[in-house]
Amino acid sequence: MKSLIGSFIGLVLSISVGAEPLLEGQVRLSSGQPAAGVQVRLFDLTDLRRFVGTTTDETGHFALPLRTFSTVRGMALPTHFALGQNFPNPFNPSTIIPYQLPTSAHVRLEVFNLLGQRLATLVDAEQAAGIHTAQWDATDAAGRAVGAGVYIYRLSSGEQTESRRMVLVDGQAGIPAVGAAPRSVRSAVEGAVEADGSVYGLTVSGAGLVAYVNPTFRVGVDEVDIVVEEHSGARMKLAADGVLGDVDGNGQVDVFDVLYVLLYSVDPSIVLPNNGDISRGDVNGDGLVDVADGGLLLRYLSNPFDPALPPDIGQDSDGTLDGATPVDLGSSTDGSLSEGDEDLFVIEMSDSGTLTVYTTGSTDTYGFIFDSSGNVLEENDDGGEGWNFRVSASVSAGTYYIQVGGFETGDYTLHVVGPLDLVVAASVSDSTLAFEQPFTLRATVRNQGGGEPEPTVLFYYSSTDATITSDDTQISADVVNLETSDLVTKSLSLTAPAEAGTYYYGVCVQSVSGEHNPDNNCSDAVRVTVSSEFAFTPSTSTLSHMYWTDPDTGIIYRANLDGSNAEPLITRSNEALLGLALDVAGGQIYWTAIDLTITPRKDGLCTRS
Repeated sequence: MKSLIGSFIGLVLSISVGAEPLLEGQVRLSSGQPAAGVQVRLFDLTDLRRFVGTTTDETGHFALPLRTFSTVRGMALPTHFALGQNFPNPFNPSTIIPYQLPTSAHVRLEVFNLLGQRLATLVDAEQAAGIHTAQWDATDAAGRAVGAGVYIYRLSSGEQTESRRMVLVDGQAGIPAVGAAPRSVRSAVEGAVEADGSVYGLTVSGAGLVAYVNPTFRVGVDEVDIVVEEHSGARMKLAADGVLGDVDGNGQVDVFDVLYVLLYSVDPSIVLPNNGDISRGDVNGDGLVDVADGGLLLRYLSNPFDPALPPDIGQDSDGTLDGATPVDLGSSTDGSLSEGDEDLFVIEMSDSGTLTVYTTGSTDTYGFIFDSSGNVLEENDDGGEGWNFRVSASVSAGTYYIQVGGFETGDYTLHVVGPLDLVVAASVSDSTLAFEQPFTLRATVRNQGGGEPEPTVLFYYSSTDATITSDDTQISADVVNLETSDLVTKSLSLTAPAEAGTYYYGVCVQSVSGEHNPDNNCSDAVRVTVSSEFAFTPSTSTLSHMYWTDPDTGIIYRANLDGSNAEPLITRSNEALLGLALDVAGGQIYWTAIDLTITPRKDGLCTRS
C-alpha cells in the first residue's frame, strides 16, 4: 500500500491511500519530560459540535484520527446572517474571519483592496447552518503576499451581503508560522480532511496541568510540539467582577475563551491560566458551562452587537462593552497601542448633532465610530494631523462606541468633541489702570465641537461682579465668522473709568443653531483695577489704528494697533496704490495711485486700455 508522510517540527502527518488520516504529535512538560496520559482534542471551529480526542502514551506521543469526529449536543443554531470582526486585528501573518449562517446556503467570502479589486476568495461553497470561520494568510489568489494596509472582506449569500475591514501590519505576510509541507503532501492532507481548509481548535488538558488551547490550528501547517505548564494550588478562582465570557482572565472575550468553554464541557477538571474563572463562561445564565455557551461566545465574536445574544456578554462590572473606557464630550484620554491592540471607548450622547473624535501624537492611528448596534457610522485613517485620524458622524441621543487602532505601536491621545459648541474667553491688555487710561479688551471665540457654525454676534460687557451674563451692561458688539477656522480673535479699544475702583469686563457669543451647550457662551470675568496711584502719560498722537496698502489689489487696510480686526477700508479698482499719508487731526487719508488702464507707448505717449 502506498503512503505519503510529511514531517514537521514535532508533527507527523501520515496518510495511507484508502486509510484514515492521522494527526500525530508530542506533548511535553516545561521541564522537558514527556506528558503521559493527557487528553489531546481537536475541535472543528466551523461546527463546534464536532471534536476528536485521544490520550498521549508514556512518551507523550499522540495520534488523532481526523475523520472520527464525535458530535457534542446542545448548541443552538444562529438566528440570522452575520459577518464578524476578524481576529486578531491588526494581524500578521494570518487572521481568522468568523461568520454565521441561520440556514444552509451557498456563501462566498472574498477579500478586496480599498480600490475594490478582489484579491482572494476564501469560501465559495454550500455550507450548513451554524457558526463558521475562514482564515486569510495575506496572500492573493496567485499566492503572492500583499502589502500592509487596510483590506475589505465581504460575505455574500443570495441577496444578503455584509462587509468589514481588517488591517494587515508590516511583517512576514503570506508566510505560515512554520515551514509548509511539500505540495503533494499538503494536497493529500487537504483532500483527505476538509476540502474548505477548515481551522481547528487544539486543546490539551490533564491532571495537574494548566489547560492549553490553540484556536487557530491548521492541519498540515502548524507544528504539534506542545509544551504544557504544571499547576499547583486552587483549581478555579471565582470572582464577582470581570468580563462575562472572559474565562481565562486576560481582560477580553476572544476565541481562546470559546475553546476553554468547549474543553470544560467535556473535561470539567481543567485548570485555567491566570487563575481564570470558568463561571464567567455561563453566558446564557442556565447554571451550566457547555457547548451552548461556546456557540454564543463565537456568535459574540462574529457580531458583539447581535440583539439575539444575552445582553451582558463582553461587559464588565461597570456595564461597558468588553471593558470599553467611558469618555465624555470635551475629554482628552491618553492611550497606548501594543502589537495587535485596539482600544474601545464608549460615550453617551444626550443630544443629536455631530460627534467628532481624533487622535494626536506620533503614532499612525485609524479610528471608527459605531452605533449601539455595532454598525460602522464613519471611519478614517490619516484625516487628522500627521498620521492621526479624525472622524465625524451625525448622531442622535444614545450610546456610541469609538475604536482606536494603529499601523504601529505607540502612545496617542484621544480627543472627543461633540456637536457645535461655541466657547469664548476674555483678556485685557493691562489689568491695573490709571484714570482714563486706554486699554484693549480681547475675545477669543472657539468651536470646541464638530460641524461648521453659522456667523454669529460677539457682545462685549461690563459688569459689577465677577459673573458675566447677557444681563450685564453691553458696551459693544462684533460679528464672528468661524467658517474657515475653529478659532477667531477679536478686540475692542476701551478707556478706563475716571473713578477708582474694581471693574469687571467680559464677552458673550450668541448661540447658533444646532449648538450642543448654549450655557457656556459667556466668558469668565476679567478684573480691572483703576486707581489714582497708577500713573498714565497719554500719547501725543490720537492714532488708534494702523493703515497700509496692498499695491497688487488696490486695497487700503485698517487694523487695531495690536494687529487685530484687520479689514479692507478702501478698494480702488484698476489702480496700484503706492503710498499713504494720514491727516490725523483732519481725519483724512491720502495716497498715490497709478492708473493700470493706461499703457505706455514706445514714443513716450500713453494709451488708455
